[in-house]
Amino acid sequence: MVNMVEQQDAGEDIVIAGAGVAGLAVALGLHRKGVGCVVLESSPVLRTSGFAIAAWTNAFRALDALGVGDTIRSKHLQIQLACVMSPTTGDVAREIDLRVQGKCGPNEARCVQRNVLLHALEEELPPGTIRYSSKIVSIDDQDGDGDGDAKILHLADGSILRAKVLIGCDGINSVVAKWLGLAKPSDSGRRATRGHAKYPDRPWLRAQDAAVQRPGLPRGLGPVQPHRRLLVLHMVSFSYSGR
Repeated sequence: MVNMVEQQDAGEDIVIAGAGVAGLAVALGLHRKGVGCVVLESSPVLRTSGFAIAAWTNAFRALDALGVGDTIRSKHLQIQLACVMSPTTGDVAREIDLRVQGKCGPNEARCVQRNVLLHALEEELPPGTIRYSSKIVSIDDQDGDGDGDAKILHLADGSILRAKVLIGCDGINSVVAKWLGLAKPSDSGRRATRGHAKYPDRPWLRAQDAAVQRPGLPRGLGPVQPHRRLLVLHMVSFSYSGR
């Protein structure tokens, strides 16, 4: 773990705001091309909250390009079959093979644990790339006209960092997006609750299969690790009036 450098007006060529999946993936992609950068993360440690995300063929192509694809594959089961089930009877209404051949080869799907993905990306970065406890509070242009050669980053600890290139990967409340004048995210009125559990064996559901129930309240199970921990999804859709 590296804390923010105690230096006023330090300079970096490329600064990435946020050490989430996007920020670390961008940093690693630059590193693979021989381009150095600094990642500023507001938290004191890598934030690994959240459980798992569904990663499909294109995601693994990107992970392969970053050099971490096989690491992620080795820790997560490939989903081979999706079982669409009746919400009333529990019977399997349809089976979908998720390994079918696509235009660029066989399809691939896995439920990838967020913390495993983050640590895999972090471990491939040079030491000191991520600077923790480095929260950006405001951004200025060097010359104040909006097209300066450097961006002036003011951090919560009072330090200042100059960046020739600033890449915003700092989430839904992005300071970078606000500085760019982008619109605030809108509420879609959809909610999802994610968790995990050890699910017992079922004749119709092998360890490497996923199950989805529709219609009504969509919910599903997806395999994560070889020891049969599963991702549980409960999705709720509704219209939000704002009252």
